[in-house]
Amino acid sequence: MKLPRDLSGDEVCRALKRLGFEFVRQTGSHRHYVKDSLHPCVPMHREIKPKTLQSILKQAEITVEALLDNLSNSDGVAIAPDFIRPPLTQRDAQYAQLRRRLAGLGWISQGYVQDRGPGAGGPCY
Repeated sequence: MKLPRDLSGDEVCRALKRLGFEFVRQTGSHRHYVKDSLHPCVPMHREIKPKTLQSILKQAEITVEALLDNLSNSDGVAIAPDFIRPPLTQRDAQYAQLRRRLAGLGWISQGYVQDRGPGAGGPCY
């Protein structure tokens, strides 16, 4: 069976948990799992490349079919990925607009507050 191309790291981690693997640690953006003497490492990318997925399956000693069977819930419905961002609230949109205005005026730069502005040297937000 061909390897799927649209799997995220979260989806692969959920499938490994269902197959009995336990989360051990995270190093940077890689999660490490263990089951008996098997130690697969899963990168937390939005899309895992087929060769990387093949390496994960080899480390975990599972087949593509077993992975795909454990990707869906008990009803057979595919699980939505965790990285889908909720829509912005009105307050979030207003805050983003304010930050863009302040950055345009030179009062803030790259998300950091600069010590300048009107007045005697206090930080300007």
